[in-house]
Amino acid sequence: KGLKADEAEVSRRLTKLQDQFGTGELFISQLEQAGSSLSKVRADLSEELVREKLVITARGVKVSDEEVKRAFSENKDKLGRPEAVHLRHILVKTEAEGGEIIAKAKAGADFSAMARERSLAASGKAAGGDYGFVARGMLPPEIDAVAFALKPGELKMIPGPRGQHVLQAVETRGAKEAVLSEIKEDLREMLLAEKIKKEAPDYLQELRRK
Repeated sequence: KGLKADEAEVSRRLTKLQDQFGTGELFISQLEQAGSSLSKVRADLSEELVREKLVITARGVKVSDEEVKRAFSENKDKLGRPEAVHLRHILVKTEAEGGEIIAKAKAGADFSAMARERSLAASGKAAGGDYGFVARGMLPPEIDAVAFALKPGELKMIPGPRGQHVLQAVETRGAKEAVLSEIKEDLREMLLAEKIKKEAPDYLQELRRK
């Protein structure tokens, strides 16, 4: 059928995926840990797009404005932006090391440089300990409660199974109610993906029969 992936759309989806990790470095680090790479993810996204195009073309799949409005109305409470905090993190073995890092950070030492040099967590080497914005509920409960109680610039040490977690809040961001005009296209994309997922198995069976 001569269907090809639109490279601009591949790049857009790759950026969207990367944004979930806060920083590009952290994203690449997580890929490497999973035995993957940026080029592999890009190739997977291209293949995914071609499969989607095939089902859309064969089955005439589309999403109307009315369907988008209805989905927004039914899910408005879930579609808003949650409360979030921009966090930095360093994992060390002992309480003494954690105390030393906090003291140095308070004295003006570069948190990112210390994370790259001393953190035992993968995010330390990859992104200078920068987690980006983290929504409430994404972290373990004991860390979540402390992280969301921090004021911007404040540092705190929390014990954990792997050692001492040194957290610093950079910025807090309040929850925001969903606005249809801002999320309309994302919502359309989600609904389209659901329809494709529903149509694909039948279309595959049809191709097999032929």
